[in-house]
Amino acid sequence: MPDHKPRERLYPPNKMNRAALFNRYPEWIIGQDGASRFITHCRYPRLIAKIHRQTDGECPGGHYRHSENGITLYDFIFFDGKPADEARFAAVLTETCRWAVKKICETK
Repeated sequence: MPDHKPRERLYPPNKMNRAALFNRYPEWIIGQDGASRFITHCRYPRLIAKIHRQTDGECPGGHYRHSENGITLYDFIFFDGKPADEARFAAVLTETCRWAVKKICETK
């Protein structure tokens, strides 16, 4: 039997998990740091993405991007693990991106 200590928890068992932590915040957070703009989605699929508007010039590259209404979301960081059903995840992600673009357009 291996001789190791149990992993120390950073929060009490069954009291706080990742979903509960994110649920304390609004579903959408839109922010800016200098010239860079970001959107955070705090519900599944939890993510941060950079925002690029057509008027900003050429959009930088990225592995995944979603473009709609002159706005491109790119350079995604996902907080959830790889989903078991990737097709469903892709559909949910597309719908989330559409809502993100709608939120961004509301904040013009």
